[in-house]
Amino acid sequence: MTPPSCIQASIYATARALFPFHDVVMELPSLKHIKNMRTVQALVTKCLAADQIAKAKEWKQLHTDETTRRQYSIVNAVTGVLDENKKLKNICLTGSIICEDGTAEEQSKAIIAAFKESGKMLDEWREEMEEMYPDFPELKELRSTGEDMDPSRMC
Repeated sequence: MTPPSCIQASIYATARALFPFHDVVMELPSLKHIKNMRTVQALVTKCLAADQIAKAKEWKQLHTDETTRRQYSIVNAVTGVLDENKKLKNICLTGSIICEDGTAEEQSKAIIAAFKESGKMLDEWREEMEEMYPDFPELKELRSTGEDMDPSRMC
């Protein structure tokens, strides 16, 4: 992953490589803006992953993987769902679940909490869509709800 402090130079170098005879970069984003966009991108990605999982007719598998960084247990959760063609599709719900410790009990609690958090994000997304587009109630029906992220749906 590229450190935020290198993004400005990367933008400039890419622009110069693509347009060597034109000065297309008028202003570069600040480091603070770059860090904020990384947070926004992470939230949008989690929301889209949760929406795909929630919309799936069947959940088939849950894969987890643990690593330790600076003595903290970090777990990811990948859910295997069946798509509309009945093909197995893996979706990473999150890659950064921090557990109290590395025990199976704590990991299970943290994974369930990640599903609940994702459900809450979906509900907030629905509410935001309602506020932004009050003249289009059909948009609300297209979005999943937090109830759709209940881990007990796992087959």
